[in-house]
Amino acid sequence: MAAAGLAALLLFSLSACSPPSDEDILREYIDAGVSALNARDGSAALEHVRPGLMVRGEGIAIDARRLMLIYFQRFKKVHVFVYGLDMELDGRRAELRFNAVLSGTNARLPEQISLFVVTSRWEKDDDWWLSELRWQRRMMDWPELPQEVQRWLQEDPD
Repeated sequence: MAAAGLAALLLFSLSACSPPSDEDILREYIDAGVSALNARDGSAALEHVRPGLMVRGEGIAIDARRLMLIYFQRFKKVHVFVYGLDMELDGRRAELRFNAVLSGTNARLPEQISLFVVTSRWEKDDDWWLSELRWQRRMMDWPELPQEVQRWLQEDPD
């Protein structure tokens, strides 16, 4: 009986130490990128972004670093909220689709707030790297937003 208990404990401890799945890693990278943008930490926000990545949407393409710097120069505070993440993994490639609410603030009230549908493509070599990002602006329909997004928009961002 003691041997069975010891074997179960060993199996449990080995499974607890297993490396995170690719899905968990990608979710963590999205969360870390959003946190970095909200903290205005450009280096951290671009940590897993391929250099020279062009962000595309509504007929324009702009370098990801440049787009981030434009928002950081235009607004004292940038707030991003991501929800509805859907992921498809195919070996060393992944496609993540999600909704992103972006607000820019110079005072207490947002001066700009937008909702985007985002499709991102990731490639894995030694690690996962964001290799493509496309967005499409959507009309923001308050009742359709998840409760967590509505609460986030109503909270004081300070």
